[in-house]
Amino acid sequence: MTLIDHLPIYEKVCHDVYALIGFFLFFTQFVLFSPSWSSLLGTRKVTLKQNQHELCDIIVQVLRRHPTLHYYQGFHDICSILLLVLGKEAAASAAENIAMFLLRDAMLDSFDVLLGQLTLLNTILLQEDKEVYQFLMACELSPYFCISWVITWCSHDLRSLAKITRLFDFFISSNPLMSVYLAAKVSLRVRGWERDYLIIA
Repeated sequence: MTLIDHLPIYEKVCHDVYALIGFFLFFTQFVLFSPSWSSLLGTRKVTLKQNQHELCDIIVQVLRRHPTLHYYQGFHDICSILLLVLGKEAAASAAENIAMFLLRDAMLDSFDVLLGQLTLLNTILLQEDKEVYQFLMACELSPYFCISWVITWCSHDLRSLAKITRLFDFFISSNPLMSVYLAAKVSLRVRGWERDYLIIA
């Protein structure tokens, strides 16, 4: 039996969609957060496979309720954090709201709108620190380097559940573009590295 065989709701979803979700789902490493996870869930007895099943349910429920939304690699990172912190029922509701109102541009049928928004990063860097901007331009570094920060709210890159949940609280209570502003702030921290880079180069 495969993961999909255990999930009846998949029967109503296009095969290529749930196959893609299932593929990325197996890369979801709940075990990375096991210490924090245990303290959050308390006595709730679940296994990795059970969490994978519940995560599938959450993602597919969002896609079924909103057919215009499209799954992207990284949405499972968002949903996995919601599941760990909120439990399945509340996580499903939260995931739906996040998909509709905060990450909708990432869930269109292409990333064109999202990639356009990422160009805002260069504008911010140019206004805030021209030297950093020029350094990144000299490196021929496009703003797409931070795309995982934006579409997963840093949950794909960080390994501290406590830090991730603080960021989630921040993003949920902020403008949908706040993850781009955060990426700009992080990028500005490159100051001080320019000289080392140029020496190495």
